[in-house]
Amino acid sequence: MSQNPAAASHEATTPAPRAAARPAAREVAALIAVALLGALHLPYPFEWDQATFLTGARVLAHGGTLYRDWWDVKQPAIYAFYVAAGRMFGFSESGVHALELLWMLALACAVTLALRARDAHAAWLAPLLTVGIYWAAVGPWHLTQVEGLVGLPLWLATAWASLAAEGRSPWRALLAGLAGAVVLLFKLALAPVVALVWLVALVHAATRARAPAGRIAVGFVLPALVGLAVPLALVIAHEARLGLLPTLRWTTFTYPGYLLSQVRGTRVNVLFDGLSWFALRWSPVLALAAAGAAGAWRARDRLGLCLIACIAAGAAVVLAQRTSWWQYHWLLLDPPLGVLAAFGASALWRALPESRGARRLAGVFAAMLFLAPGVLALEKLTLLARDRFALGPAHARVHQERVSELYQRVDAEVAFLDSAGARPGSLFVIDDPVYYLRSGRAAATALRGVRFYPFMRPAEWDSLGRQLRADPPVYVLVESEFAPLVNDSAAAAPVRALLARDYRPLRRDARGEWWERAR
Repeated sequence: MSQNPAAASHEATTPAPRAAARPAAREVAALIAVALLGALHLPYPFEWDQATFLTGARVLAHGGTLYRDWWDVKQPAIYAFYVAAGRMFGFSESGVHALELLWMLALACAVTLALRARDAHAAWLAPLLTVGIYWAAVGPWHLTQVEGLVGLPLWLATAWASLAAEGRSPWRALLAGLAGAVVLLFKLALAPVVALVWLVALVHAATRARAPAGRIAVGFVLPALVGLAVPLALVIAHEARLGLLPTLRWTTFTYPGYLLSQVRGTRVNVLFDGLSWFALRWSPVLALAAAGAAGAWRARDRLGLCLIACIAAGAAVVLAQRTSWWQYHWLLLDPPLGVLAAFGASALWRALPESRGARRLAGVFAAMLFLAPGVLALEKLTLLARDRFALGPAHARVHQERVSELYQRVDAEVAFLDSAGARPGSLFVIDDPVYYLRSGRAAATALRGVRFYPFMRPAEWDSLGRQLRADPPVYVLVESEFAPLVNDSAAAAPVRALLARDYRPLRRDARGEWWERAR
């Protein structure tokens, strides 16, 4: 007797209950491996973005308000993450990476739990092919970025929507909505990704599973929209209470459009760099994900189709951000690619002949396929062991300087601030906030999270000048890249006049200009 296609699809997308399910040994082993890989990165240094987030998080943790006392074009969830990390584990590199480790382990566990009932092989492979590859491939620049952290809520929004699309689980639909709201609070530009994933789940439920439209509307659409709307409404109400709605609207919608209009050229070199970096490090996953996507498409598997939609929409969103195109933006595709790769690997394994020779050959092939990520992970372990696992401030500093040339340069540059003749007080830097972290100096409150100096308009330079006069830092550093802008631009005249009147040149070299406030 032929099987009903709708019933077959429902079985493929809705896990069957398992009695007294216990974690398999290989699932536990995979999660332990992921945790150990993540632990290698606890002492890792920061770069520009992470230093900005942490410096702003310190301001917010001491009573400051985002978009008023600290301005950034980013949505609030990334700062909430850094504030939480600082309060839980300390406002430092290791503190932030400790919460990142727990966050990514939560993603690994969520993927495992979601797949256990439908594919035993994929359940233990998926954490390795998502979080494991992430830890093996990333460097200081990529860690704790929005695109990496958003993988957890985006996976939850996808998996719960796939399970609840037929309207039988309103509470799962509500959770999918809440997870979708977290995605948007990390990055509003990802709204098309969430929308397309949910649309695919709904179309599949209505056409393949033949779910009644009324049940879908009441059991999925309504609770999902409620879950999506409530957190966003709370954030908007909070900003309105503080009188910051105009600033929030300008930051969220107006300023990104202005930045996009200021970018000249195609930045093809940046796009190629990001794509080549991701393709090389994720090459094993990409190959297996293609097999997994082909199988999901043939079977019209709901979760698989949602993951394909997530990849397609995510890639489109990344490509639309032509002011960026940085390597870490492609981390957005890591979870859906990894899960599809686990499906592909599981299908290929099941298709092998039941012979020891064939299985051994497959093991050799897998080892060769994952040689590059393994070498990257081994290199990180070797460096950490060489520096005595960064235990203690001295060893941690040595390890950070070994990993990061930026830290080497900045440490040498700010060494004079610890000398006997250095004056206490705050620091203002145009442009790299890593100087705040490595000097131990507080960021001048005039900083206000200012970014994108080349694109600042005269009104914004005027505002910066007023802030510097109201809360003058003891030292000012203008990095060499921005020295021509500050020294020659008509828009920067307020800051240039302030430096000439209230500050004296301290030193100038190829790396920048240091100024000290006149006594």
